[in-house]
Amino acid sequence: MLKPNVLQQQLADLFHNTIPTTFEQAYLQMLPEKSEAGDKNAKAFGKLIDDMLSDKWAETIAQSIDYYVKNAQIFGTIITTGSPTTQMAMVNSTPMPVTNGAIPNTLGIK
Repeated sequence: MLKPNVLQQQLADLFHNTIPTTFEQAYLQMLPEKSEAGDKNAKAFGKLIDDMLSDKWAETIAQSIDYYVKNAQIFGTIITTGSPTTQMAMVNSTPMPVTNGAIPNTLGIK
């Protein structure tokens, strides 16, 4: 089952672990020569970008994934046997995700 808060935290951890170093290295590549001041500014730049973007990106991506997963349209047919005849029932995803799986012959995603 998709847990949006867990997904958001996992994305935030990923971004916090990769964004500062990535932007720090990119900043260092723009400097003409290595210096202590340049290293200090690069670390500050990486931290600033991390502070500005990581949590917001994680939240937005987690919400988007949660929305699209919960609003997926799934269609199909259930075939049951056990008698001389085969019985078929259509499985439809209703436009209201809240009722999916609650109405007979609908498929729910939770």
